[in-house]
Amino acid sequence: MKLFSKNHLLLIITLLFSVFSYSENFVYDLHIESQLIEYSYPNLDLRGIKNIKLIASQENSPDKQKIIRAEIDFANAERLVATNFIRDGIYHKATVNGAWVYKQVIVEIEAHDALTTNEFISIRLYIAESKSNLNPANNGVGMMLTHGFGQLKEITPKKVADVTSLKIDGKRVTLKLYQKPTITNQEEGFEVLINWLGHGEKLIRSHTPFPADRYYHHKAVAIKTTPLLNGPTGDEVDYQIMYEDGAGVIHAADPVLLNYILDKEFPGVP
Repeated sequence: MKLFSKNHLLLIITLLFSVFSYSENFVYDLHIESQLIEYSYPNLDLRGIKNIKLIASQENSPDKQKIIRAEIDFANAERLVATNFIRDGIYHKATVNGAWVYKQVIVEIEAHDALTTNEFISIRLYIAESKSNLNPANNGVGMMLTHGFGQLKEITPKKVADVTSLKIDGKRVTLKLYQKPTITNQEEGFEVLINWLGHGEKLIRSHTPFPADRYYHHKAVAIKTTPLLNGPTGDEVDYQIMYEDGAGVIHAADPVLLNYILDKEFPGVP
């Protein structure tokens, strides 16, 4: 039997690592903007969902996420926690035993493959009428208790990729680069927290060489600064963000003139 060569083994290990390196958990807040009560049990008031916290796992592919935990807080009822989610197409389903006065309650969340900030998703709670031991996703759905619809906001704790500092106009400037590019209603890109001693602190988003729908494929790894002795207005500094793609390959974003960013974010500084 022919044995694998050392190079073959290294290639297999590299490929396996690139697959498993996708595994990561993300935390979201779901703000319910509209809720309907379909069925009400005496003395059980499910009106007014205060907050929903979702935890999703990103495994094997940056385009696929599976909800692994949902914590639903109500204004006038005990918290409902669901953890055994099974994906069924665009639906994430979980069965909660002994919820409130019911033997089983089914939690059904409708969402895309990859959850994103500002995405609108819906959540439904049903009374379970029958149970499938072979496939919990096929548990019999009975009467709907409530239906909510809202907008997602990612609240995953930020991970720092790199920190560097230098002096500009005699004052120290510290650049803190976060791993994940993010998107808001106004801006998108790599997050860089700028602290300019004596002048304050600003969070900026630096342009990415890839579109927002590819953010899950990339993460920032380093930020480099380069002095420009003959810049447009004299001695100036560029910064450049290094980032890693899903296969582990390191790339460099376009350089950005730091002095321009400082003038823009800290107006009035002489």
